[in-house]
Amino acid sequence: MAPKLTEIETLAIRCPNWVGDIVMATPVFDCLRANLPRTRIIGVLKRSARGIVNDGPWFDGLVDGNDKSWADFRRMREQLRTWSPD
Repeated sequence: MAPKLTEIETLAIRCPNWVGDIVMATPVFDCLRANLPRTRIIGVLKRSARGIVNDGPWFDGLVDGNDKSWADFRRMREQLRTWSPD
């Protein structure tokens, strides 16, 4: 059974890849932060897009979402594991 939204301690969000799409997704990030104030929210996105969300109030942590190779995918997986998302 899935946990209730209010019970989620850490949530990982896979962000869009393109800059414009990330900008368009910021209202979703606002909504998540407003409705889950006690939840740690981790953004998973490409390094090239970090500048868009770095100084924003949406994420408690960022994980490099580069997954073009198995090595990149493994690094992303290990970074996510350190946060232990629900």
